[in-house]
Amino acid sequence: MKTATVLLACAAMLAFASPAAADGKRITTEAEFRQLVVDRDLDGGELRIRSDAGGKLEGTSRGRSFSGTWKWVDDTYCRQVFSRGQDLGYDCQAVFVDGDTVTFIRKKGKGQKVKLRIGSK
Repeated sequence: MKTATVLLACAAMLAFASPAAADGKRITTEAEFRQLVVDRDLDGGELRIRSDAGGKLEGTSRGRSFSGTWKWVDDTYCRQVFSRGQDLGYDCQAVFVDGDTVTFIRKKGKGQKVKLRIGSK
């Protein structure tokens, strides 16, 4: 009976755990972000991106190039992106790192997830 109670308690904790917890450690400071992600190629297959130390970003998505700017605001990565002269919008994203994988979650952690492999500097 005691084992069943423990198993039920564990199942309940997992059911209410934050989905973001599965994405790794939340990056909450610009210093952490710069150390782990900036000036590295991030590769997600059809999406490749690089955010440089000067606040610029560039990459490709499905064969189309894009560029823009980024800055750290509170505990999120905020970026403004343009492609072929079109403004693709401003968005602040929660960032998680797990080993050599970084996950960006749009709309301050409430939107779509994008997982990318972190390349070497």
